Amino acid sequence: MKSKSTLGFGFVACLVAFAWCANAIDLTPHFSDMTVGGLVQRRMFFVDGNQKVSVNMDFQTRVEAGSGGAVFRFLRVPNAFLILRPSPMSADEPFVGVSLLRYREAAHRFLPPGVASVESLEEISDPITSHGWHSFRFAYSYIEQGTPRICSVTFINIRPEEQIVMLVAAPSKDFDDAAHRSWFIVRTWQVLPAENGPAAPSSVEENPGR
Repeated sequence: MKSKSTLGFGFVACLVAFAWCANAIDLTPHFSDMTVGGLVQRRMFFVDGNQKVSVNMDFQTRVEAGSGGAVFRFLRVPNAFLILRPSPMSADEPFVGVSLLRYREAAHRFLPPGVASVESLEEISDPITSHGWHSFRFAYSYIEQGTPRICSVTFINIRPEEQIVMLVAAPSKDFDDAAHRSWFIVRTWQVLPAENGPAAPSSVEENPGR
């Protein structure tokens, strides 16, 4: 029979885990219609507790659910994408020392299976500092089905207790364009005013993608 102290510890641990999950941002894209100047506009947002978080997209960008979060595709950049998803790491793990080795291993696991000629291109501390975020980026080149590609994996602490991952991948010749478009999206991260009403999930077809 388990002691009361053991049961109590397990119960508290479950409460802590539940509270963390409840507070974690849902990076599945949701949509709502807003009337601006008499025109109905559809806006994409994420659910963050009782708040909505939105990013701006131009008319050449599409978003769908997939890979555990949101997958953005660019009509002008074929075979390129941006993924925003929860991190397999933890925000309390610093981007230094032994933890950095674990981040490096985690970043490498985001590469597609079966790719060849993988090379590390860069490792950059705090490539994204807007919103007071802390981040670390890894970038790799590789060959996928005969095509040279580049993938960057950026771990972003959006707050002290929560971390997300930003993945950008494209054919090597198009990577700078895809990275620029991805940065445009992420830098517009904003909490929507409360008057937009409670968040209501929409039915979005899941894309199994990468």
